[in-house]
Amino acid sequence: MFNNLKAEMARFEVSKKELAKKLSISEWTLNRKLNGLSQFTLEEMSKIKEIFNDSTITYLFFEALENA
Repeated sequence: MFNNLKAEMARFEVSKKELAKKLSISEWTLNRKLNGLSQFTLEEMSKIKEIFNDSTITYLFFEALENA
């Protein structure tokens, strides 16, 4: 789930630990969100978009809807 977000994390060399810290959440919580067990908030999505500034929220989070 969230393959584009994970790809951008790799491209920008942002670890899960770093991203969790920037979002002020635990790494455990981030893993749950990345695995689709809980949802990202709009505020979290906006922060992530700022980190990966050349990506859109749609690209980062909604590719799964297009493949459904």
